[in-house]
Amino acid sequence: MTASSWANLITVIHFLMVAWAVMALPLTLIGLATRAKFARGFWFRTTHLLFILFVVGETVLGVECPLTTWERDLRAIDGRELHEVDDEPWLARASHNAFLFRGKTIADMLPYYLVFGIALVLVFIVAPPRGPDWPSWPRRTEPLN
Repeated sequence: MTASSWANLITVIHFLMVAWAVMALPLTLIGLATRAKFARGFWFRTTHLLFILFVVGETVLGVECPLTTWERDLRAIDGRELHEVDDEPWLARASHNAFLFRGKTIADMLPYYLVFGIALVLVFIVAPPRGPDWPSWPRRTEPLN
């Protein structure tokens, strides 16, 4: 596989992560409104919150997403720029163009990330997840000798 092929794979994975992060909030709100069990799921809600807080935190600090950096570096190996995807396969091109906006900096995206992060924290506070479903271990019924 060429470096650009690896960059394309990273782009598609990155897109799927972004899609999950963005779609999980409206799905949670719909789930809360319809009393769906997943909407109060501890692991779903907590991993989503931690993921978004990580993204917002790195944006506040002015740090580029490691996946974007990795994609840029792999494309550079083949002598290309980050946004030179016009002749790449359609899935990689569509994934790239869906969330990596040409000419936008980290500072440009910060207000959007902050609003999304604040909305997610508010939903987490107003409608908190239920506790994790830990396995129920068998309890000892006879005394220890």
